[in-house]
Order: sequence, then structure tokens, then C-alpha cells
Amino acid sequence: MIFSKFRKKENFVELVPVIFPENKENTLCDKEVINNFFGLAYTNYYVIQRSILQAMPKEWQENFVNIIKEMESFIDFKDIPREFRVQACKNGKFIKDNFAIYRNSEKIPFHKK
Repeated sequence: MIFSKFRKKENFVELVPVIFPENKENTLCDKEVINNFFGLAYTNYYVIQRSILQAMPKEWQENFVNIIKEMESFIDFKDIPREFRVQACKNGKFIKDNFAIYRNSEKIPFHKK
């Protein structure tokens, strides 16, 4: 099975092919990359609004979907919750999420290059 692994290279991330053994049950995955991404936070989830994903270029969206499909083929989600409620917060207080409606992808503020 082939997964896509990220490798930082200056200001962008490059996809690198990584081969996982077919014996999924005995595979131990390296957690360092994800732990470094989350930093020192005790966060258990990474939430991305659908509108943000839809605002990305088509090729990026296709890569994202393929990576998610690869993950789903690797993990047995039978006993793992797949449904969540999400509420936007700032400084521990609930706030309005202007991007909760996925049709708002054209309003996403991009960084200027």
C-alpha cells in the first residue's frame, strides 16, 4: 500500500511516496510528524471547514481526497466515531463561524504572495 508522506522543503510541502507493508495489523506508524505538526498543544483533533478545502485549487483537492481515501483503506473505522459537532471558539469563548456554510468558499481570505 502506498501512502503520501509530507516533507517540508523551504516554504512548501512536498509529497513523497512511502510504501507500507501489506500486513496492516503489525504496522507501527511513526507519530513524530503529526506530533510536530500539533506542537505542544494537547489538541486531539484538526478541523478544517469544507469551504476552506473547496477554496483550494482542483489538483490540491484531488490530492487531499486521495490521501483521505488511502487513510480510510488503512484504518478500520468500525468502532471509531465518525460524526462530530464542531463549534468555533476564540480564547475559550464561542464565536460565529463565517465559513460554516460550505457555499462560502469564494470568500476565503488567501495570503498575498
